[in-house]
Amino acid sequence: MGDESFTADIAAVGTLLVSAVVGGAGLSVVPRYLAQEALDARKLTVLHTPTETVGNSIYLAALRGREQPPRIRAVFDLLCPSA
Repeated sequence: MGDESFTADIAAVGTLLVSAVVGGAGLSVVPRYLAQEALDARKLTVLHTPTETVGNSIYLAALRGREQPPRIRAVFDLLCPSA
């Protein structure tokens, strides 16, 4: 896959995480909508339901003064349009 054809897709990453957990790789925290199908099929179990809305901070880091490859820039642009 070339840098120009790279597309950042957060839902695809979540789906891969759910697939890994279903396959026995451990556990993960994902939005319920990504795990709902596996939950309905009883392939996964909810271990904890928070009583309050969960806020997740995302931190992106890169070397200063360095041009980023297009695929990395695409992630920054997707997650932080004003970056």
